[in-house]
Amino acid sequence: MHIENQENLEAVVQLEEAKKILTDAIPQPTFLQGRVEFYNGSDRSSLQLRQIHRVRELQEINDNLQRQVRENEISLPTSSDPLSVIAQIEQCNILISRNTGEILNIHIQNERRLQRIAYLEAQNIELQQDISDNQSKFSTCHEMIARSQHASDFFLARAQYEKNLLEIRQLSQE
Repeated sequence: MHIENQENLEAVVQLEEAKKILTDAIPQPTFLQGRVEFYNGSDRSSLQLRQIHRVRELQEINDNLQRQVRENEISLPTSSDPLSVIAQIEQCNILISRNTGEILNIHIQNERRLQRIAYLEAQNIELQQDISDNQSKFSTCHEMIARSQHASDFFLARAQYEKNLLEIRQLSQE
């Protein structure tokens, strides 16, 4: 009896280790890593207002569909036409999946938007340094060709900087 318990204990430990290895080996998308944030609503903190409204609307629809599925599952054993009840359950599950996919798509688009903003901001930091360098080189240089090159580089960097600012504003307002 003691040997069986020991073997069962070892099997359970091996199973738990295998689960941990599998869990660690499978990369989780960033939006799935923070389930706590999701249930607290902090996942929506970076969403824009229209996206928040759409996510809430889809979540409310999914809640109602899940209630309908539960009601259909309860009524299934007593139903006179169980195939139609099963079809209704499947239809609700399909709609839930579609809505969940749309919610996921909203989060993915938002993540891409935030990544683009971060990239543009990082690029602007480099451009500010380039603008400053070209301005100081222009003022200290006395050769006309080099001086005109520094001026050209200055205005190109300045134009790119302003273009990035405009895109950041547009991405923030979308």
